[in-house]
Amino acid sequence: MTQFYLPEGLADAIPEPFGLGNEYWDAAREERLVVQRCADCRAWQWTPEWVCSRCHSENLVFEQVQATGTLYAFTRIWHPVEAGLADSCPYVVAVVQLDEVPAVQMIGNLLVDAETEPTIGQPCEAVFEHHAGFTLVQWRPSGA
Repeated sequence: MTQFYLPEGLADAIPEPFGLGNEYWDAAREERLVVQRCADCRAWQWTPEWVCSRCHSENLVFEQVQATGTLYAFTRIWHPVEAGLADSCPYVVAVVQLDEVPAVQMIGNLLVDAETEPTIGQPCEAVFEHHAGFTLVQWRPSGA
């Protein structure tokens, strides 16, 4: 993606210093979507954790999944949460339920005109927005 949805110069979205989400951020940089999964009971979980929320195993891995989903919910942001976003409001933030892993819902910006009325249940696809030190996973309606 060559044009940023949100303005340049915002604080970098960097992985936690203890590395729990490093594999997610590395995959996003390569334009792949990964989700954490327990290697023992095979349960999926999002956001990444140190132990499986189902069986309490510490044997967790990240697996690549299809970068497609369904719009589960959205909200339009009218007031900037950071001064650098003042000129970007309003914008739309979405909760997308993954097609391949329906138990997982991810949050990201929905790349639509702020005046667009998104439709719950509409198919979406991930868009990988590359910044200097990180890559954001955003969403857009499929076919847009």
